[in-house]
Amino acid sequence: EQHGVVEELLRFHRHADLVFRMAIEQGKVGGATIKEAGEVLVSMVDTDRDANVRAHPDIWLDFGGRRDHVGLAFGFHQCLGQNHLVRELEIVVFEILDGLPGLHQVGVPEDGPSRRT
Repeated sequence: EQHGVVEELLRFHRHADLVFRMAIEQGKVGGATIKEAGEVLVSMVDTDRDANVRAHPDIWLDFGGRRDHVGLAFGFHQCLGQNHLVRELEIVVFEILDGLPGLHQVGVPEDGPSRRT
């Protein structure tokens, strides 16, 4: 399914790995006290690599079209243009593939399916 390929692309290769957030109340994170209105730098690197969510989170093989990734952020901060972006990526990716009819997989890499290293 085309939509699934693009969603997996966004899950696997997000555009922002670090984001700033402001704490709305004082709390603790990893033993550090974060004051109310304090800035926190959040690493998003592993957010879509949770083995509790996907059986093989570091392998590109889930083409289900799920949009439960945070490749375009989430909640209040999610990308307002995400539907437009997904549609543009579908057009670009599949127009390129349609223009290369002889393109096909010739084997499996020695270490298995594509992996993020």
